[in-house]
Amino acid sequence: PVEKRGGSGRRSALPRAPSQVRDRAGMLPLAVMAPLVVATWFSYDVMAVVVPFLFQGTPELPRRGKHLDGFGPTDRAYIIINRLSSVLFVLHYAHHITHTPAVPTEAGSLSLLNTLVALPALFLAFDLLYWAWHRALHLGLAYPWVHKHHHRQVVPTRGIFDAINVHPVEFIVGEWLHLLAVMLVRPRAHAATAALFLVLMGVLTAANHTRLDVRLLQGAFSVRAHDLHHRVPNCNYGQYTMAWDRALGTYRGDDKGLAE
Repeated sequence: PVEKRGGSGRRSALPRAPSQVRDRAGMLPLAVMAPLVVATWFSYDVMAVVVPFLFQGTPELPRRGKHLDGFGPTDRAYIIINRLSSVLFVLHYAHHITHTPAVPTEAGSLSLLNTLVALPALFLAFDLLYWAWHRALHLGLAYPWVHKHHHRQVVPTRGIFDAINVHPVEFIVGEWLHLLAVMLVRPRAHAATAALFLVLMGVLTAANHTRLDVRLLQGAFSVRAHDLHHRVPNCNYGQYTMAWDRALGTYRGDDKGLAE
């Protein structure tokens, strides 16, 4: 607030001009929401083309197991529902990283800690949360009622569309775990780091459901690990890294001993 001395000599607090204070309480402006809605919906079609292009020339993994050749009515309904829910998620995510006072947004606040340190921390935090959620989906009634639908595809080939062909309950929880990771990680990620995390999440999730043998950062990310999970469901529960699977004893590096 700006202080101004009144006629009585007392100082009164006056609010700063709107241009001087970032409104952290209100909704996203319509000029921001509308493009985000459109961009999120069509991002799946873009990723279906861009991800294979990014990794063109990468050798393909062998096809082992039965391929789900076509999408049925349930598959298509789940994909539409999940695309719609992802629009709501992105709006919530964008609101959080732009309206939460603890999340730095200014260019001048970029630092080593809230970028290069925070980004891998986000992946590790998310994958710990996702490991627990994914592991739970393989237990009891959760598997036949929820997660089994995704495992009908033993040989993923369609990239992002095989990735989001999951039960909406599974998809919604998995999406919002990314936001939970942003909330939990310390030091706080810069808004630009959180936005990059979201983009990389989409690219890597799509890559995980191709036949491309993509390996990044000396194998820290490997499509081969998630591809094996589709054949051997009791291993490799992480989404982006196998760090927690290695630590918690659920990692499997090959398919030796499995029937072709």
